[in-house]
Amino acid sequence: MHSEQAYVVAPGSAAVALTTRAAALERADVLSAEERAYGASLAAPAARDDALAGRVLLRLAVEALGGGPAPAVVVRRRCPRCGAAHGVATLPALGWATSLAHADGLVAVAVVPDGAPGPVGIDVERADAASVEWVLTPAERAAVADDRSAFARVWTAKEALLKATGEGVHGDLTSLKVDPASLTYDDARRRPALAGVRLHAVAAPASYVVTLAAAVGEVRVLDLSARGAAGP
Repeated sequence: MHSEQAYVVAPGSAAVALTTRAAALERADVLSAEERAYGASLAAPAARDDALAGRVLLRLAVEALGGGPAPAVVVRRRCPRCGAAHGVATLPALGWATSLAHADGLVAVAVVPDGAPGPVGIDVERADAASVEWVLTPAERAAVADDRSAFARVWTAKEALLKATGEGVHGDLTSLKVDPASLTYDDARRRPALAGVRLHAVAAPASYVVTLAAAVGEVRVLDLSARGAAGP
């Protein structure tokens, strides 16, 4: 994975990068000492690899967007509950909004590279994910039925929206109602943080569903898979 040239992302747009966990970990050399230490503190190998892969991909995406060399990018992560080096990633030197996600070997990163970013959230799930009752409202259960891909779209949309608000997995997914076909949503709590936020289906490998929630009109998917792959 490389990112030698800078992508240009239009104002009011978001950039998304996707890769496999294994591919991201090939570039673990870009990680900071604090990130390596955090990874070493995780006992479960899968949790460690997912956490480090997301951090690698974020650094490479920022580099591809012209934010500086990947190893030098300043990334701050502090949990508001325990103070540890996890939680939402911020880029204090750039002021760009970011969000990370991973599921079953696929890693996703979203970046809004402009001076006044709104909230952003991204989520990824397997397209064949089994339906989980606590995710859906009664109306959504009827609409989704046995369509696992539709369920995955609803699930990722809700997770992305709650990441955008900062609630994350602690939020109430049934307070949001999502139409998987139109990607429109209704927020029963009328959260101010979601003002202007739209849902976007992100092109992903066939076995996955990726959804972005951000106050942007367009999404550009970055190709970081090969040296010089970054476009003008």
